[in-house]
Amino acid sequence: MSPHRGLLVKRVIAAFLWLCGCALARGATPDAAQWTVRYLAANSTPPQRISQVLEDLGSDPQRSSTLTFDELAEYLLRHGADPQLDPAEGRNLAELLTRAPNARYRDALQRVREIDSPVVVRIFARDYVVAHRSSTGQQYVPGSIDLDALRSGFIDAAMAVEPTDARARQLDSLHTGDTLEYMFAHMGPPQHVRAVAVSMVHRLLYYYRGAGRVVFGFDSASGWRLQSVIADSLAFEPMMPYRARARELGQPDDATLRMIQLASGRLMPLKLAVDASYDLPGVPLEFLDAAAEFLAQNWKSTADYEAEDTCAWIIHLLTKKGGPRYAALLGQIKDKTKSLTLRKWARLTIQKPAGIPRQPYVTGTVSLTDLVRKFPSLYPQVVYTNGHL
Repeated sequence: MSPHRGLLVKRVIAAFLWLCGCALARGATPDAAQWTVRYLAANSTPPQRISQVLEDLGSDPQRSSTLTFDELAEYLLRHGADPQLDPAEGRNLAELLTRAPNARYRDALQRVREIDSPVVVRIFARDYVVAHRSSTGQQYVPGSIDLDALRSGFIDAAMAVEPTDARARQLDSLHTGDTLEYMFAHMGPPQHVRAVAVSMVHRLLYYYRGAGRVVFGFDSASGWRLQSVIADSLAFEPMMPYRARARELGQPDDATLRMIQLASGRLMPLKLAVDASYDLPGVPLEFLDAAAEFLAQNWKSTADYEAEDTCAWIIHLLTKKGGPRYAALLGQIKDKTKSLTLRKWARLTIQKPAGIPRQPYVTGTVSLTDLVRKFPSLYPQVVYTNGHL
């Protein structure tokens, strides 16, 4: 694509997003399924699988509009040669394109044949191109959709959102069984969405900045229906589309964001921050000490399941990533807790990670009050929280 053409496409997309914003201001809403397809095409990469969820979006019996196929065609052209693309996923994406009228994607599938896509995809594309070689319908021109510009537009839209407590409460007023269209009309488009397909269970997870998460599941009889809502301003901040450009956009880096989540003292963001630390090569000592202090102050009062579960996650982290520094605290919990869950985790063999001092952590060394001042909430104006992970 030439620089001039690329600039033109970016301006067209920017204008489109601006018009969407104007439409929302007038009370109109974008089509929920089309918005979702556009977002997933711009932001997903193999080995993520999106074909089944896209198929469900197009077959939803409650909807009268169709999917936007151009973005899907560009996604397949962009990622068709990716070695992480599952052949069955590629084949499903190509098959979805053939459902569009007038053989619009014959030329795109011809291009798919010419790249190093999986054999099964090239065979399917060849058969389709041959079967429609005489079609005179208008063709999609590969490269017409700029997925990078779309992705930047979604980031700009997310950064423009102003989280409020009222908005978090509004999100939590959604109910089980609500439709995608109702959520979009009620809340506007979200800031991020993930497609999750495990076996025959297909879900869409929608994230609203500074408000929370909504989970939808697909049923062949009733279409996409709301299954659960969690309202929390910090729990899902790591999912926001601008996180990859955090430094450029003046956002905290990943390590600082985890400290902000931990310092909040709220169970959902704290638990997710701990979970995100399990697979790190090394966990900062400041985070481990703060987590240990939270555990020391809360392990005795875990009658609530969420509180008990959060303490169990911290125990696992300290055992795996903290080492002997926290042995005294873990031993105290093992000997004195009435919780079978906490006792089970506290009995695990303590690992000896490199870089963590063996000097025992002394309870009270970290002030959780000072921690809040050092790592204040990103959205102090949003205090409403509700729901369970």
